[in-house]
Amino acid sequence: MVRFVFAAALVLSACTSPGLEGSGSSHQASPLEAEFTAAAREYQVPVQVLKSIAWVSTRVSPASVDGPGHAIGLMQLSAAEDLNVQVRASALTGVSIGQLKVDSRANIRGAAAVLRELFERSAATNSSLHDVEPGDWYPAVALYSGYPQLDIAASFASDVFATVERGFQVNNADGFVVLLPTAAQWKRHAPENSHRADALGDYPGSVAFSQSPNYSVGHGAYDFVVVHTMQGSYAGSRSWFLSAASNVSAHYIVRSSDGEITQMVSDSDTAWHAQCYNGRSIGIEHEGYIADPSRWYTDAMYTESAKLTAWLTTRHGIPRDRSHIIGHGEIVPSCNTNGHTDPGSGWNWTKYMSLITGGGTTPTNGTFTGAIYTGGNTANRVQGAVVTINGMSVTTGVDGLFTFSLPPGSYTANVTKSGYTMNSVVRTVAANAVIWGSMEINPTSATGTLSGKVFAFNAAMPSDMSTAITGAVVTVNSMNVTTAADGLFTFSLPPGTYTLQVTKSGYVTSTSTRTVTSAQTTVADTGLSTASSADMVPPVITFTFPQSQARLEIANVTLRGDASDDRGALASVKVSLNGAAEVDVPVTSGQFTLDARLVPGLNQIVAKGVDAAGNQASTTLVCTFAAGVSGVVSVQGDAATKIAGASVELRAVGAATPLDTVTTAADGSFGIDATTAGDYLLTVKANGYITSSQTVTVSADQRVTVNVGLVAGTDMTEAPSVSIVEPIADATIMTDTVVVYGAVKGFDAAEVIVNDVKAELIGAGGFTVTIPLVAGKNDITAVAHGTASQSATVTISVTRSEVTHKLMAEGVIGSCQSVSGGPMMLALLAGLLLRRRSTRDSASTV
Repeated sequence: MVRFVFAAALVLSACTSPGLEGSGSSHQASPLEAEFTAAAREYQVPVQVLKSIAWVSTRVSPASVDGPGHAIGLMQLSAAEDLNVQVRASALTGVSIGQLKVDSRANIRGAAAVLRELFERSAATNSSLHDVEPGDWYPAVALYSGYPQLDIAASFASDVFATVERGFQVNNADGFVVLLPTAAQWKRHAPENSHRADALGDYPGSVAFSQSPNYSVGHGAYDFVVVHTMQGSYAGSRSWFLSAASNVSAHYIVRSSDGEITQMVSDSDTAWHAQCYNGRSIGIEHEGYIADPSRWYTDAMYTESAKLTAWLTTRHGIPRDRSHIIGHGEIVPSCNTNGHTDPGSGWNWTKYMSLITGGGTTPTNGTFTGAIYTGGNTANRVQGAVVTINGMSVTTGVDGLFTFSLPPGSYTANVTKSGYTMNSVVRTVAANAVIWGSMEINPTSATGTLSGKVFAFNAAMPSDMSTAITGAVVTVNSMNVTTAADGLFTFSLPPGTYTLQVTKSGYVTSTSTRTVTSAQTTVADTGLSTASSADMVPPVITFTFPQSQARLEIANVTLRGDASDDRGALASVKVSLNGAAEVDVPVTSGQFTLDARLVPGLNQIVAKGVDAAGNQASTTLVCTFAAGVSGVVSVQGDAATKIAGASVELRAVGAATPLDTVTTAADGSFGIDATTAGDYLLTVKANGYITSSQTVTVSADQRVTVNVGLVAGTDMTEAPSVSIVEPIADATIMTDTVVVYGAVKGFDAAEVIVNDVKAELIGAGGFTVTIPLVAGKNDITAVAHGTASQSATVTISVTRSEVTHKLMAEGVIGSCQSVSGGPMMLALLAGLLLRRRSTRDSASTV
C-alpha cells in the first residue's frame, strides 16, 4: 500500500502541475461529480466522505469564499497553525495555493490528498491498515477540520459522518447533484454526542452550552433579537467564538442541516455581536453564507430558530414584530461600522415571523385560523372581536386575524363584539393542517336597503321589465309596501336574510329570499305571472358574498347566496368555480353556502338552479383574490414616522425583471399584487436610507402584510474589482511562461483578458490563463469585462530570472512558478533533498 510521509521537507517539494485525472464529467448534470470520483480514486479516499465534507463545509458551493481562519474553496482547506491544510494540499498535489483557492477541481483533489495522508498517519498509530472500515476515517476528518479545540473537531467529523449516513441531494443552478447511500457502518468510529458539552444553557432546546470568553457580565433590558448569518460553518463559528482572539460572540448558534442549537453566552450576560446594540439585544447566529440562501436557509433551521426566538421574546418581554426582531443589517449605521448586511435578501422574513408567532405549536396539532371582517369584504378587518373555541378566546388585532392550535376534531368558532352582530362557523381540524374559518360581523345599528320593481312577467322575453304593476303588496317582516304606478318598493332593514312576498289580485303570489347587507342595496325585482298561465318564471339566484367585482384578501372563503322560486322552494343549486366540475349545494331557507378556495387573480363563479316546472336560471360572479404583499414603510425603530415616495419592487426569486414597482403613499403604505404564490424578493429604496431587500413568501391563503423599516444612511456596495492571486506581485519566475490565477468580484464576468490572452473562467469569478514571459521585468495586466458592461483592471509586475535555468536543466530544482528571497533558498534545498531521495529510492528499487 502506498504510504504518504508527513515531512517538513515536502512543503515545497512538488511544484509542477500535473493534469487532473477524470476531468471529464461522468454525470450529465454534475460538472463536479467526476472530480470527486477521480480524486477519491487517485488517493483512495471514500467518495462519500469527500462529498460530505464539501456538504458540511460549503453545501457544495463552488463559490471561492474565505471561511473562518482563512479557509479556502469548496472543501474549505484551512490554514491552521498546527496543520496548514493549504500548504500540505499544495505540496501533495503539485498545484499552487492560488489555484487551490479559485479552482474547485484542484481544491477537491487537494482535500483528498491531505485526507489520505492524515488517514495513514492515524491508521499507522492506531490500527492495521488491513480490514479498514469507512468509519476508520473519523480521526482523519476531525484532524482535517483544522479546529484547535478537540471537541469542535470531533463535532465537525460527527456532522460529516451523519451526513454520509443520512445522504443528501443538491440541485442548483450549477446542475450539481449528489446522492449518497445510507449505511449505518459509517458511524462506527464516531463517538455518540461527541460534540455535546456537560452543561446545558438557558434555552431548553440547546444541545450544549459552550462558554465563549468574549462577553460582558450582565446586561440591560433586552429590546431586540438580532438575526445573523455566520458566513461560515456551525463548527467553525463555534470554534471562532471560543477563541479569545476573535473578540466576537453570540448568545446562540443554529445549524443549517437540522436546526441544532448551541448556546455560547448566557442570557444574563452580554454577547459581542452588534456593537452598541449588544447590551440590549439577544444575538442568534445561523450557519451559512448570505450569497447561498437556498443551500443554507433550510426549513429545519427556520423552524428551530423560530422556536428559540419565540421562547426568548416571551422570556424577556420582547414584542414579536419586525421592529424588535431584526437582521444585523437593519441596525443603525453608527452601530454597523463594518457594513454588515446579514442575514441578506435571501432570508425569508414572512416565513420566519409566521413560525415565531405560531411558536410552541405541538406538531400533532392542527391550526384553525381566519379573519373577522365587515361590510361584505374580507379586506375590511375588525379589530377587537372576540373569537371563542372550546372556552378559549382570542381577541383580534388590527389585521382581524385569529389563530388556534388544536388537536384533531370538529370545532365551533363563535365571534362577538359589542355593537356588532354575532356569527359562528364549524370546521374540522386535522393534524399538521391549516383550516380557515373567516366570519363576517356587522354593526347592529347599521341598516341596508331592500328595493326592487314589481312587473308583469313576459314569458316571451323574460328580461322585459317594462310593464310595472301598481297596487301590488310587498311584505317583509310583517311590514307592507303597496306599489305605485312605477311598481317600485323600498325597505330599510338591519342586516340579515328576509322572506319577500308579493301579492296582487289576478296574479300568482311570489315568494323569494333576499339577504340584506349593512350599508348596501339589495335588489329584489319581482315578476308576477297571471293565475291562469303556466309557471314560466325561472328561479331567482343571487350571490350575497362575495360582492360582484370584490377584491378579497383571503383565498379560503364561504360563498353565500340566495336561491328561491316564485312557486316553491329550490332543493339545491349547482356551483362551479373557475370552470371546474359543478358541485350540488343544498338550499336551506332560501340560502346556500359553499366553502371555496379562490386562486390568485380573477375568479369566476357560476351558480345554476332549476325549479319544479323545469325553468332554469343562472348567475355569474366575478371577483379577485388579491394575492400579493401590502404594508407600510417607516423608519426602523420608529413605526410612527412613515416614509412616503419610497420605491417598492417585487420580483420572483431569480427573475430578471420585476413583477411590479410601486411608490408608497403619503402614509407610507403600498400594495403589490401577485398572480401566483411563491417566494419573491421585496426591495424597498428611498433617498437617504439604506436599501432593504428581503425574501417574502406570497401565500396562496391570504394577502401578506410586510411592514418595512428603513435605516438612515447610504448603500454600501462592493466596488467592481479584479485581482491576481497567483503569481504574487514582485515575484521571481524561473520559467518562460507563468500560469495566472485570479478572481473577479462585484460583478459577473463575461470575459477576462490577461496580456492580450483570453483567460478560462473557472466559476465563482475565478479565472486562469498561461502567458509567456520575457527575461527581466514583466507587467501582467488583467482586464475583466462584466455581463452588464462593467469592467475592472489590475496590473502587477514579476521578474523572469535567467539564473536558475542551468539548475532547472540539470534537474536540481523543479519548475516552481515563483520564489523570492528566503522561499527561493527553501525551494532549492527541497529540490536537492528530493533529487537525492529519488536517486536513493531508484537505486534500491527491485
